[in-house]
Amino acid sequence: MRGEILSIGTELLLGEIVDTNAAWLATRLAELGVDCHWISQVGDNPGRIAQLLELGWRRSELIVASGGLGPTGDDVTREAVAAFLGEELEVDPAELERQRAVRRRLGLPPSNERQAGRIPSARFLANPVGTAPGWWVERDGRLLVLLPGVPREMRAMWESEVAPRLAGRSGAVLLRRRLKLAGIGESLVAERLSDLARAANPTVATYAKATGVEVRIAVKGPAAEASERLRETEAEVRRRLAPYVWGVDDETPEEVAAARLAAAPGPLALGEAGTRGRLAAALAPLLPEERLQAVEIRPAPADAPEAEIRRMAGEVRQRAPGARLLLVALAREAREARAPLGELAAVALLEPEEAALSQEAIRRVRPLSTGGPEQGAVLAALDWVRRRLPAP
Repeated sequence: MRGEILSIGTELLLGEIVDTNAAWLATRLAELGVDCHWISQVGDNPGRIAQLLELGWRRSELIVASGGLGPTGDDVTREAVAAFLGEELEVDPAELERQRAVRRRLGLPPSNERQAGRIPSARFLANPVGTAPGWWVERDGRLLVLLPGVPREMRAMWESEVAPRLAGRSGAVLLRRRLKLAGIGESLVAERLSDLARAANPTVATYAKATGVEVRIAVKGPAAEASERLRETEAEVRRRLAPYVWGVDDETPEEVAAARLAAAPGPLALGEAGTRGRLAAALAPLLPEERLQAVEIRPAPADAPEAEIRRMAGEVRQRAPGARLLLVALAREAREARAPLGELAAVALLEPEEAALSQEAIRRVRPLSTGGPEQGAVLAALDWVRRRLPAP
């Protein structure tokens, strides 16, 4: 099924608000197997709205429009649709009574009653969290869905009214999985997956993100078949990139690291230089209060980062003698390279029998983030936790 999205509202064209509705709807359409080929924006002008509806009617089987369904004079979407389809707006008695009941209960002005209008080919879509109903219009082999522009109302109406009606119409679903990587560059990931990336279905694509590299796998087809192909493709990607995969979908580096630190025995001590406390800010909210025994935050040293790490680690040990885990991160722009470098200390178990591991403390890394050395050093430290400590 070919679909498109139409966002209505002059405030969009003036840059007063960002069109988050379109991005959200595009994701939901993809999940239902609808191919979204176009996304358009238009102001609150009935003539221009009708022009875009006419264009969409010719090229798409489904149009999802949001905005312009409220009670005020600039909410003209209903009138624009009626004019485009050549149908008269009629007051629906049952909806009018509902609008009046809502107005009496909430003290709304009489203008809200204009939301009771619809054309003969439209069915109302209930609004679970607002007053303006949507429309479901089927005509000439086409489907037009009108949703409120308020994101909270739009999403609630989609979930309760639209998605159940659309499910199964396309004959396919789109399943996606995002694998998150650290410690490897995008170009090398793309090289290792080059043969998979050439396939049309499943599709495999790589993206540079603030937290590293992401590999997106997308499979379209009947539900059972798509699920199996997604599983097979994910397994193959993991086989090729296993040491670098730290998470999937919405997982964050701090969540993954914090889970390992929380499961490890004994409290944790942190030291930071040049990161402005980002490491503590990332981990502290995710750990029990008693697990984080000491935090030391310093500015980045001008030189000798290895010496600063050892000095800071020693002082943090003295402040937290009971800590069995130590994590120190340092970020500094290295003068010998164009791209800034980050330096960090690994997780160190502080028991005497683990002295060898404690000495294995310093490595230099390029930033694993577009955020520069500060964020790069923090992400590298979190990834070092993932590599050195077992999953719970």
